[in-house]
Amino acid sequence: MAALGLLGAPAAAIDHAAVAARALEGHILPRFDALAAGTAALAEAAGGHCAGGPEDVMAAYNTAFDAWMGVAHLRFGPLEEGDTGFSIAFWPDERGATPRALARLEADEDPVVDDPAGFAQLSVAVRGLFALDALLAEGPPAPATYECRLVEAVAVDLAATAERARDRWRDPFAGYLATAGAADNPLYLTPEEGSRALFTALTSGLEVTADHRLGRPLGTFEKPQPRRAEA
Repeated sequence: MAALGLLGAPAAAIDHAAVAARALEGHILPRFDALAAGTAALAEAAGGHCAGGPEDVMAAYNTAFDAWMGVAHLRFGPLEEGDTGFSIAFWPDERGATPRALARLEADEDPVVDDPAGFAQLSVAVRGLFALDALLAEGPPAPATYECRLVEAVAVDLAATAERARDRWRDPFAGYLATAGAADNPLYLTPEEGSRALFTALTSGLEVTADHRLGRPLGTFEKPQPRRAEA
């Protein structure tokens, strides 16, 4: 973040517009582009596999997950609209809601998997990367099965959610951040508020990494909890 000009300089010396421009063009927008592209490729691979094709679903999943790691800390803007962030990645799931909810869908062979609009209304527990993590734990299911249709439904929904987040960053949120403090800016009333949002994303992301990504699976010396690892 020092490269963004937020550290090592008095507040009056910070060029907040330059900070926003560097964050948007060098970090936020390209990383949401990568997430949208990665999840779109995953949806294509899942559909091809379920149709009996040779597409490598696991490789596409790993690429999409890596792209999510590039933006997971940006929990402001589009990711905080509705359930967008949790629809992409519902974690940590401390009560085990995802495996239970997926099991109900599979037991009923719920036809909602063939209705993208209907699937988008389901609980975040059956959507996103961690639903796929559970469904793909033993590798992609066989083509022409309900489980494969479920994998495809989750992947298609994930791609649509990531695309919306990417598009919302490009318009209007990039404009809001770039013009923080402008008279017609409805989100950031002062230039400092835009920089503060970026700094908060950084510090919150570090806290999540320390407390959840590392702290939960490490547990204690006497009782480590490796099954609590994120993925």
